[in-house]
Amino acid sequence: YLAWILKQLNLIDRRVIAVSRAGAELWYAGLADEYLDLLELYNLEEFEGIDEERMRRTGNRKQRSLSDVERDVLDAAARHLGLDEFDVVHPATMFRMCDEVWRGRLPAEFVAQYSHYTKIETEPPAELDLPAHYVAVRFTNGPASSDRPEAQNYVNELVQALAANGPVVALYTGYSVEGAEFEELRLDACEGLISLRDRVGPRQSARLETQAIAGADCCVCTMGGAVPLAVCSGIETIGLYRRQPGFASVHWAVADFTASQLGSSGLTVVDMQQVPARQLADRVRRRRTAYSPRKAAARDGS
Repeated sequence: YLAWILKQLNLIDRRVIAVSRAGAELWYAGLADEYLDLLELYNLEEFEGIDEERMRRTGNRKQRSLSDVERDVLDAAARHLGLDEFDVVHPATMFRMCDEVWRGRLPAEFVAQYSHYTKIETEPPAELDLPAHYVAVRFTNGPASSDRPEAQNYVNELVQALAANGPVVALYTGYSVEGAEFEELRLDACEGLISLRDRVGPRQSARLETQAIAGADCCVCTMGGAVPLAVCSGIETIGLYRRQPGFASVHWAVADFTASQLGSSGLTVVDMQQVPARQLADRVRRRRTAYSPRKAAARDGS
């Protein structure tokens, strides 16, 4: 949406600055001239306090309006950047555009009218020294995977089966921009499982998670934050969910449409109640065997 609106506004001669947090600069590559991370202005405890105050005043985690708290943050960012005045493109405009789609009153394709899809181009994170080939995983206890005990058992069985056939990188950095309601499902330690926890600080968590996804052979995750990152990185993506109240199929319809627009490997959506974990792991193993040589050739430029 941001790519579309910047194109519509024709801001060729304007200075465009992306303001976000947790090292999200890769998400704005090609869109903004500069990136300012709010964790440069505030320490993590200060920022979380500011965000909690915003949610208390607005009653919503999603930024559906420009709050007074955010105005204060923007003023602090402007002072840091030496700006006397600025205009704001705020997420509320996107949420207003998408609301009728999320509620099922308009088809998912409606989003395409207000979107310009751009692939994330990046290299694997050299500082993490990850294997040449691995499966990236990220599982959260959100609307897509509630009924925690069953989901917890499923993902542990899945990861152990995946790790028996090659390295698995768990994209848990200890800090998530998604919020506390998307609690990470705990993974039991096993041979072949590599965790990013305690290896990545909050300031770089979004960047390193994005790079780790982009360097993977494929990504297996619950429907949520990692899915669009994997799709936009051109990585074959398997999204897990449990059909239940509160989970809207429109989310994967939009992600699937995005994948087709980008010409990526695509998105496969799997109901955890219908496909056993070990069966899914075997499916990933077969795809991984076929995909790895192509990935190696692309990296070698052949």
